[in-house]
Amino acid sequence: RKKTRTLLAMLTTFSKFHNPKAFYKQEELQELYLKLLMHKDTEIQKLSLACLMSYKPPHLLPYRENLERLLDDVSFREELMNFSTDSECSVVAEEHREELLPVLVRLLYGRMQRSAGHNTTKSGGPSRRGPVLRFLAGCQGNEMTEFVNLIMLPFQSLLAGSPGNRYVVDMSRVIPLRKQQ
Repeated sequence: RKKTRTLLAMLTTFSKFHNPKAFYKQEELQELYLKLLMHKDTEIQKLSLACLMSYKPPHLLPYRENLERLLDDVSFREELMNFSTDSECSVVAEEHREELLPVLVRLLYGRMQRSAGHNTTKSGGPSRRGPVLRFLAGCQGNEMTEFVNLIMLPFQSLLAGSPGNRYVVDMSRVIPLRKQQ
């Protein structure tokens, strides 16, 4: 918990800077913010989004309020229904889509992972999975690939081969079920 508080304090500090492009290794910081968008803690997601917004990216600024409402438990479902990515009735401008959707998919992935607590599913991950998956159904194939890659990330060490090829499981790295007991 102490590490989380420290991370939150650092993210709060970084979100206050006006010109983060002047930082040393700012590309690595930006990648870190994108990774932290996938975190299951909503506060970390909110501050990571604020850090990304400090770069003033033209593909994210018009959707700032929408993204922030997606991180609010109360307005999550409503915003998810309003924030359509379907090609017919999309809220997202076509020129912003390529750079906005990876950020959006990472936010939704993190939201799906969060659980509400002991013996509750009302606002936790299981009750969010359905709406998120329905939302992602309106995405295009390459955008769905981004989501599938995020899901497969924990298994990357077991998978051999490049993303274009068929994945092959490296059986030497798999622990047999008998030995797991």
